[in-house]
Amino acid sequence: MTSLNRRAAVRAASLATVATVTGASAAEASLRYQMMPQRTVRPSGGATRQVAPAPAVVVQGTTEILWDEPSVKLSFAGHRGASISNAARTVTAHLRQVPVSLTIANDGNRALPAGAEVLVRSVLVDDAGLVTGSRQPVLVVGAHNRLNGLIGFSQRPDASVMTLPRGLAPGATLTVDMKLELAARLTQKQVRQVQLLAVTTVSFHHFGYFEAQSPEALMSAL
Repeated sequence: MTSLNRRAAVRAASLATVATVTGASAAEASLRYQMMPQRTVRPSGGATRQVAPAPAVVVQGTTEILWDEPSVKLSFAGHRGASISNAARTVTAHLRQVPVSLTIANDGNRALPAGAEVLVRSVLVDDAGLVTGSRQPVLVVGAHNRLNGLIGFSQRPDASVMTLPRGLAPGATLTVDMKLELAARLTQKQVRQVQLLAVTTVSFHHFGYFEAQSPEALMSAL
């Protein structure tokens, strides 16, 4: 039986790099043969003759396709009402639909390498979904659950960065109960709606790379 993971199947279809015919029956081959139109050959002598095309080649048995690649799924979970403060606790925003955790799942068949990064980006948006203020109003500064050195946290101007110092094995899932914090420059009045998005870039050995994204999480003021 052909073995394809979710992302490999999509990649195979889009790039058309592998074509496999397996277990086709004689009836299927005959149908393909009948549907292919005949063509007319005109030799130099002027006479004509009908030539049928050769039937499709049928490969009996199965072909195993193994894709040596990682594949990542990112998702927020546990949305609830919560209060988020800045480090000095001088500003607090009371928000609904605040995600409790971010799940990082390797659903490919190759380990994510050590040093792989997941970025969590946030923006202030209005009711129409348009960006209305500076980026990174909400930061991911740590985790409430014990991760035993499985992930590290740092900040960039455009994202909160989660780094996997040990990588992530095929089939493994890492859930981060996020510790969220408001940027120090904000006032409570500015925090009306905040959009969160998690992204990571995954390298392919054969195909280059792709960017995996989570569904967006939209938090709004209570």
